[in-house]
Amino acid sequence: MSINGELQAFAQDAKIELFVLEGGSLGTDVFRFHAGVNEYFTNIIWQGNEYTAIPMQADGFEFNGKTFPRPKIQIANTLGAFSSLVAQYDDLIGCRVIRKQTLAKFLDAVNFNGGNPHADPAQALPDESFYVTQKTVENKTYIEFELGTALDISG
Repeated sequence: MSINGELQAFAQDAKIELFVLEGGSLGTDVFRFHAGVNEYFTNIIWQGNEYTAIPMQADGFEFNGKTFPRPKIQIANTLGAFSSLVAQYDDLIGCRVIRKQTLAKFLDAVNFNGGNPHADPAQALPDESFYVTQKTVENKTYIEFELGTALDISG
């Protein structure tokens, strides 16, 4: 069954939300991460790429039909890891953030003991692209970023 069929089913599998942070012109690497929720507290392999489990929250992705969403992402600042990245790359302003969504049943077979007969890297919702427009909070606990569309970045 396709992901759309699964999402309409009465009993659904756990939805998995993954993020990719691309540095682009700033010269940073690509960082792949997920919140480590839905019983997946370890790194996840999806479409052959590893997504690091890191304490985080992301919300505000809903489109209301009138204005574009302005999501916020809070990422744990454990040991100041993100603070050093933010300091080095101008608060990550302009970096692209891609939100990927699939269901646990479609994750790569390597994530499961004994494999996964339902593994299917093609079963995903369309990627959503946003850009870091500003850093709104930075402290020892977390860093929060506001995201916007490409139009927000271009002025």
